[in-house]
Amino acid sequence: MPSSADIPPDDVVLAARVREGDGAALEALFRWHAPALSAYAERLLGDTWTADSVVQDVFVRVWLGRRDLHVGVSPRALLFRAVRNRAFDLLKQQRAEDRWVLRAAVEPPIQPRNQLDQLEARELKAALRQAMAELPPRAREVIDLRVNEGLSHREIAEVMGISVKGVEGHRARALAHLRRALEPWRDGVHVPALDDPPGAA
Repeated sequence: MPSSADIPPDDVVLAARVREGDGAALEALFRWHAPALSAYAERLLGDTWTADSVVQDVFVRVWLGRRDLHVGVSPRALLFRAVRNRAFDLLKQQRAEDRWVLRAAVEPPIQPRNQLDQLEARELKAALRQAMAELPPRAREVIDLRVNEGLSHREIAEVMGISVKGVEGHRARALAHLRRALEPWRDGVHVPALDDPPGAA
């Protein structure tokens, strides 16, 4: 005999209750759908922690916008679509940040106009040098081959004798570390170009 926890909830009924301000109904939807939503988000983002954050953010948004819920439409489909949209927004933002980091690795995106700018450019260069030194050797090599030599992921894989997936994993971890290290310089700084090295795909 299946337990009550194994019986799928009536999503449409729960959504109607959420629309009326029933927090318990939202919790029921979360308990039933969050595992699958998190797994889906992780497949899109490649990061468990971020995936869980996306799902939690989606349910917060559902609650805040509960009066606009379309009762009668599949809540499960709406939740998956919301997670997908949020994940793609994060990926787009992350790609922009990664391009900024890659560009900073070649040429700090600060155009010195005065002594303060010169000081900031020197601090950014020092921070980048320190962050690069903190990377594991293989991750540092991937960034070096990508940025300074302009090699594609496939070419880097051939040079290093690892898979393309391995290259992508090292690159993702390296860029995540560099993003955190360079965050103080991310806002309010002129960024002249946000592209990977030419031909690097």
